Amino acid sequence: MIVISDTSPILNLSAVGQLDLLPKLYGKVAMPPEVERELRRNGFSESLTWLMVIQPTDRIRVQHLMSMLDAGEAEAIALAKELSAQKLLIDERLGRKIAVEHGIPVTGVLGILADAKRAGFIDACGPILELLVSTVDFWVSESLRARFLRSVGEDEE
Repeated sequence: MIVISDTSPILNLSAVGQLDLLPKLYGKVAMPPEVERELRRNGFSESLTWLMVIQPTDRIRVQHLMSMLDAGEAEAIALAKELSAQKLLIDERLGRKIAVEHGIPVTGVLGILADAKRAGFIDACGPILELLVSTVDFWVSESLRARFLRSVGEDEE
């Protein structure tokens, strides 16, 4: 399975001690050089054998995408398209929309948590979601939060 990641899923999962979910779920994960630079600028200094850096070759596509997105998102989408990735890990709404328009399947941190629960890697999503909200200002609307928790069998009373 080819999985490409944008910056935010790696940073957010790392901040709450759940970065190990990515190799458990997907094996190796690739990212473009700009995502690596963004991670470094945000203090991420881990060197992980399962996290690879791959340069997208279609610079015209990258430049076109950069007219709408930041450089990390643009390179991640271009790389996902070039490699026919089975999944792009991305949270930003506009980036997700554009990736889907390019035929790229997307998931974000919530989808990763749901997959991890289904696979038995975590017992519950709610506590991790709360930690994301309180620790890294991960934004999720109340209605999305409630729908997400219901979808993973963690209905709130």
